[in-house]
Amino acid sequence: MDQLPPAAVWPADWAGAAISTCAPGAIFWNPEVMSGALGLALMSAAAQAETIGGLAYADTARFSAAMQATDPYTITGTDDLMQLAPIAEDGAIRAIVEIPTGTSAKWEVSKEDPKAVYWEYKDDKPRIVNYLGYPGNYGAIPGTALPKELGGDGDPLDVLVIGQALPRGEIANVRLIGVLKMLDGGEQDDKLIAVLTQDSPFAHIETMAQLDSEFPGVSDIIGTWFANYKGPDGGMESQGFAEADVAREVLDAAAAQFTAAN
Repeated sequence: MDQLPPAAVWPADWAGAAISTCAPGAIFWNPEVMSGALGLALMSAAAQAETIGGLAYADTARFSAAMQATDPYTITGTDDLMQLAPIAEDGAIRAIVEIPTGTSAKWEVSKEDPKAVYWEYKDDKPRIVNYLGYPGNYGAIPGTALPKELGGDGDPLDVLVIGQALPRGEIANVRLIGVLKMLDGGEQDDKLIAVLTQDSPFAHIETMAQLDSEFPGVSDIIGTWFANYKGPDGGMESQGFAEADVAREVLDAAAAQFTAAN
């Protein structure tokens, strides 16, 4: 007798056809029906996946329940994401997830329509990071803008949220624990480092020193990733990490700059 697969993995539309009860308490499954149905399910999933160079990227991540997919390259909600306050009432920092942990499709909040997050285009095609997937949820802090004279690029602050993958477009409450000081082509391009404030093994972490003590190697992975994800000639240079107090100074300066400009 063939072993019955776990019920949790049966698609609802073929479970009944694949199973027969021959005697009380004796359940058997039809391997021919199961095999054909599984093949159809896999073909359907493959047909729906957006591919580039034969690799699927669009279906590798969920998107926020507060947003709708308007096309394969755009998700849109009802709120102006950049007008959200960077700091919630409980003191948590808000982060907009653009790229979930482990994925490599380069999405970002749209400058033309800040209610939308879109798949960035480069050289007339959707941009893919040709490296390992992002080591955390990568995104932006709403209500911030840091000019070049203060060490930024005029865009919302970048943030890497350490922890399990969150849906694209999700607004997450995070805690700043540090900042990675980076140069991109000789220009300052710092990355705030944060952790999720709940439902995460990192939720209690408050500083980079504590992260290094309790989770050895994590900061090394992050620093190595950002220094190399654009390739050996990508112009990225890590200058090391600063602690949470420095990260908060960067955030406060960028929030003040955004308020003054708006």
